[in-house]
Amino acid sequence: SLASIAIVDDHLYALNTTSIIPVDISNLADPEVLDLVTIGTGLETIFPYDGKLFIGSASSLFIYDIVLYKSSPQYLSNFFHATGCDPVVARGNYAYVTIRDGFSCNNRFQLNVLEVINVEDPRNTFSVNQIFLDNPRGLAIGCNNKLFVCDGASGLKQFDLTDPSNPIFEKTYEEYFANDVLFKDDVLILTGEDGIYQFRCTDDDLQLLSKLPISL
Repeated sequence: SLASIAIVDDHLYALNTTSIIPVDISNLADPEVLDLVTIGTGLETIFPYDGKLFIGSASSLFIYDIVLYKSSPQYLSNFFHATGCDPVVARGNYAYVTIRDGFSCNNRFQLNVLEVINVEDPRNTFSVNQIFLDNPRGLAIGCNNKLFVCDGASGLKQFDLTDPSNPIFEKTYEEYFANDVLFKDDVLILTGEDGIYQFRCTDDDLQLLSKLPISL
């Protein structure tokens, strides 16, 4: 969710601070960089889902269509929010965006929140919920419909998505400084200040598998 590169089928999409950079990778030995799709300023993260690119910028969530426009993503909408660092993931009819303050985030209101956005109609998006946190960062969905939100020094927060419009807080893995999180099948991978952790999803908890100590 902090990624600035995504691969969908035979195309790779990269971000710079102002544009999407589509790359045709159908021939892996000779990838072709296509025309830039200029969006604006402050682009940070990209998340592909259901034929769309969800792009987090400093003050907006942009949605672009790549079903018919793989080589040149087409604008659908943008949802404006308070300025801050803002990773994004999506599932079903909802996108989940974290907004935080901190160095380089330009969040003058010091807002730290998980924003739930209805994207059922990607041309008409709107907020349905806000959950205030301490300093939310990367986030991911997995482990039997759980939402995991990295909350910096406050740990990894787990939410139930039985009602996807209303994430219900379940527990905090407070022993880990949580920066970003992703899933590979039933394995959760967490990056923190002191390394990279791997966890196995179980029915009730996360089971630590390994730690790669790295100073990040």
